[in-house]
Amino acid sequence: MGKTYFVSDVHMRPHFARRASYFTAFLHSIQGADALYMLGDIFDYWVGVGQLRKALADPVFGAFRSLRHSGTRLYFLGGNRDFLVGSEITRACGVEVLPETAIVRLDDLKIHISHGDQFCTKDTDYLIFRTFIRNPVLTTTFKYLTPLFFRMWLAKLLRRSSKAIVKTKTKTKPRKIRDINPVTVARYFIRGFDVLICGHIHQPRHVKMRIGSKAHHLYMLGHWDEGASYLVYDNGEFRFVPELKK
Repeated sequence: MGKTYFVSDVHMRPHFARRASYFTAFLHSIQGADALYMLGDIFDYWVGVGQLRKALADPVFGAFRSLRHSGTRLYFLGGNRDFLVGSEITRACGVEVLPETAIVRLDDLKIHISHGDQFCTKDTDYLIFRTFIRNPVLTTTFKYLTPLFFRMWLAKLLRRSSKAIVKTKTKTKPRKIRDINPVTVARYFIRGFDVLICGHIHQPRHVKMRIGSKAHHLYMLGHWDEGASYLVYDNGEFRFVPELKK
């Protein structure tokens, strides 16, 4: 088995080339890997096929195609910013779009992957908003029945609002409210998963949980503000790049 990579929270957007350049260089560096799993918020927003037409000239989409041609399987599941990514990216770049949660098997490990925001079960305000914004009627209307300029404008507006809300939450809500709930995570381990991998929190972490006599592992992926940040499975072991600080 070759190397398998997991990334999230690149937050690429137009006119912000630094993160895209980090990510493009990473894609070129892993040619021939077994698989790459992208766990959401790879794009800072996604408003449908019209955005893809504008972005196809971007080097990152060429890097997707090159990586796919090297034999690497590419998988994507949506985050809270880019959950509208759909089959258009499969047709253009060979990236397979997964449901918002999926199961991966590596060697004898049963692994649950997701963006991770659904684990923040104590942040009830966010979960209510998440349910509303993902309503199928609303998303279908937005993606297919509204003009591109309006979708782009609204996406940018929501992004600015989201940043303001996060800043306010950081000041007013304790971290344990905003963070992944370990009780929720433990329920997945009880259901038979050996490993959970997710993003959303923007801070790479490895949490070991022992349930009964068995050890389980939660890996939370980091952001790409200052360079590449990912998890790789190789020779039976998970490893963060860059390595976690002791």
